[in-house]
Amino acid sequence: MTLDRMQNRNKHYILIESIRKEIKRLEDRRWTVYCNWVKAHVGIQGNEMADCLAKKTAMEDTGEIVYDKIPRETIITEGKENGLTKWQEQWTSSTKGAVSKLFFPYIKERMKTMIPISAEVTAMVTRHGLTRTYLHRFKFIPNSTWPCRIKKGQLAT
Repeated sequence: MTLDRMQNRNKHYILIESIRKEIKRLEDRRWTVYCNWVKAHVGIQGNEMADCLAKKTAMEDTGEIVYDKIPRETIITEGKENGLTKWQEQWTSSTKGAVSKLFFPYIKERMKTMIPISAEVTAMVTRHGLTRTYLHRFKFIPNSTWPCRIKKGQLAT
């Protein structure tokens, strides 16, 4: 995974950047640096020594924090999660948008759903459109329900 991250110039992990800088420093001194994957525990002296040091370090509890920087991706992910949590709290506690809440009770689930937005969809989920209920609410028509009696040859409006 480290070699993959070193090749991807679009991601800037702090540890990977420090490895890149060290390689650059060595190459500036005319060193030739080769990076390749080595299966663990195959008897290569440098690999065995690195494994031994890693195990020793993992077993020691010095209490000292050696690395305390948070990756950028973690900060972005946590920021998005916190924002969605606050948005959900506001959405849940609001007394407005009752009809919309019936369609979309959870912000996170709504964000995962691709919905082609149109005037009809907006009117349906907000109850703000030229529906009979809406027109009756603003007293444009006398009744919000459809008429029950339709004479032969007459269309209901």
